[in-house]
Amino acid sequence: MKQTYNNPIIYADVPDMDIIRSKDKDKRQVFYMVSTTMHLSPGVPIMKSYDLVNWETVNYVYRILEEEDRYALKNGKNDYSVGSWAASLRQDLDTGWFFVAFTCNSTQKTYIFMTDDIEKGPWYRTTFDGMCYDNGMFFDTTSGKKYIFFSDDCKDGIGTHDICYRELFIDIVSKSIQYGPKHLVLHNSNYETPKQGLWGEGFHVYQREGYYYIFVIQGQQWQRQEICFRSKSLTAQGRWDDDIPGAWECKKVFVGHLFDKDGNAVMKNNGIAQGGIVDTEDGQWYCFIFQDTGAVGRIPMLTPMKWGTEGEMKDWPIIGEYLGEDTEYLYNRMYVENDIPVKNAENQLKIRMNDEFDNVSENYRCYDRPSDNCACGNGAFQLTENGYNGSNISMQWQWNHNPDNRYWSLTERPGFLRLKPVGTVTNIREARNMLTVRTFGPKCAGTVLMDISKLCEGMVAGLTVFQRQYGYVAVRVKDNKKYLIMRKAEHKDDAEGKVYEEVLLQDCNQIYLKIECDFTDYIDEAKFFYSVDQETWNQVGCVLKMKYDIPDFMGYRYGVFAYSTGKIDGYADFDWFHWE
Repeated sequence: MKQTYNNPIIYADVPDMDIIRSKDKDKRQVFYMVSTTMHLSPGVPIMKSYDLVNWETVNYVYRILEEEDRYALKNGKNDYSVGSWAASLRQDLDTGWFFVAFTCNSTQKTYIFMTDDIEKGPWYRTTFDGMCYDNGMFFDTTSGKKYIFFSDDCKDGIGTHDICYRELFIDIVSKSIQYGPKHLVLHNSNYETPKQGLWGEGFHVYQREGYYYIFVIQGQQWQRQEICFRSKSLTAQGRWDDDIPGAWECKKVFVGHLFDKDGNAVMKNNGIAQGGIVDTEDGQWYCFIFQDTGAVGRIPMLTPMKWGTEGEMKDWPIIGEYLGEDTEYLYNRMYVENDIPVKNAENQLKIRMNDEFDNVSENYRCYDRPSDNCACGNGAFQLTENGYNGSNISMQWQWNHNPDNRYWSLTERPGFLRLKPVGTVTNIREARNMLTVRTFGPKCAGTVLMDISKLCEGMVAGLTVFQRQYGYVAVRVKDNKKYLIMRKAEHKDDAEGKVYEEVLLQDCNQIYLKIECDFTDYIDEAKFFYSVDQETWNQVGCVLKMKYDIPDFMGYRYGVFAYSTGKIDGYADFDWFHWE
């Protein structure tokens, strides 16, 4: 039977991907991927696949990045949209160690983490002052040297980026890294001079048959495009179009959209770009890049590619179907349906799963900070804000900012997620300990069963689709009565939001909540429901028109939450979260 896959490979917010091929513990071919999750904790997910199509999250690089107020929604501060961006993933084939590098816009620092066990940890961090922005690490198999390539503002007044590099010096014994001075490779990382859109960034560096390649996203007018520089010398300087021609040539290698088998454009937006390439054991090559797709976020695509063998395309990457350069803004087609890269692999999609909120020890991971860990499993819990509290949440979840581990638990009532208010706040945007998971297109529905018997005066607990223009369905306690409410933000600066419907609940100790999302053809709408028996569902409030807003810079996520504007001695127990 023919095995195929459809684009997008993950219809959810998985931006700035980087993918490598490796071996698992049983020496089978396996692929690992990292992506951007910004202000969420734990951060920088490690995803795993045996076929490049079906992925599951198996680890994170850090549990918390930093401890200051902004990373934890404390004292009126937040880190929305900032945090870690655009991680680069590489493996040293000589030692087997894995390395992840990224920058943090909040600290203006560069972080490089290293581990010999990418799925379990622990990870060891090295931090450098200054930003190696949108970097791509490169380990040269010819020279044995290791580098980090990155964007740097060339200060020409129009926002052009240079391409620079630093050499990395790695000490496995001390688990530390140093890097050398900054060197310029190219002035202006865009194809056009001067640039005509988004500056060049998102670097991925490779080598093949005597050439070095730097893949870069750029903008030309409204369109996102993938370009590629190549040179016989990795550290040579200068562009092909300089007054004195330099060593680096450049081509636009993907300028186009997604198409169905009949040649119709699908999910058309502002172009597909930013990513890199990866090969399989049998020598087949694939390009991974993403597309901005409305409220669901930035979604990854995968397409076969090959290397040119003759003429002007010789030794250049040919991504998808190459149409030539006769039609402006359409050089390539990527197709919805393609043959699966690795046949007969383990291909169960595990990136989203129902969760019964059991405390599963296999979900335990060891990170780099002493307070993160139960001494890597020795049983000594630390009941502090950042200490390990003995609860092991499943890998699909991330907290909105750093959690306070004293106020959530999977152990106080086994089989339930217990959320307690962390102090008092005025709205959901300030609420700590919101547990979030991606929404998925084209349609999805998330449902929870919540025990509301221990809510206290002033508490609000429920289910949200969260971004800057959020909406939620929840139970609020007011004047010692419980009300089912639907609230949504009226605009991107409306943190308080407006209650659109309120229903008095009588003799009710548990309630089912559901939110349906429709991202089809950029409809981007969410509807809210509740039930007391999971059979009769009542739509409540109004439809939320979801919008992908900056500064959050993230696709909508489901979130379970419990906050209070009054007393803080209550709690909400969530029995499960299910997908429909």
